[in-house]
Amino acid sequence: PVDRAYRLSRYRAGDSVVKPKLSRVKGEAWAKAKQKVEENTLQLAQDVLALYATRETLSRQPFDPIFEAKVKNFEQTFPFEPTPDQKTCFEHVENDMVWRNRPMDRLCCGDVGFGKTEVALRALYRTVANGKQAALLAPTGVL
Repeated sequence: PVDRAYRLSRYRAGDSVVKPKLSRVKGEAWAKAKQKVEENTLQLAQDVLALYATRETLSRQPFDPIFEAKVKNFEQTFPFEPTPDQKTCFEHVENDMVWRNRPMDRLCCGDVGFGKTEVALRALYRTVANGKQAALLAPTGVL
């Protein structure tokens, strides 16, 4: 969960002050550790289910289709021809933003250089064209 991201760190066994404890697979320590992981996993699954149940109850005003002409004009400024997968993604995002009354919850995945940022920019423009605030977070590392 994001609220526990501070717990993440690089693991290097040689640098560790406290060495990890090893236990036998058939031992009592292993059974306790396994039980604890099962309980924590079940709790995490329940938390995720509760989160998505809450999200199902949320609603918002869909974006106004009147502004789609502005969005289409903006889309014409991109120099590259979209791939079939990008076109599908553009359509899904448009449907989520313009025609649905639920907040969008979408993950866009793809290899480097296949237009994920273009998908995000189109969604950002649609948001701003409808008078809403938007922010784009992007990695700054050189790939």
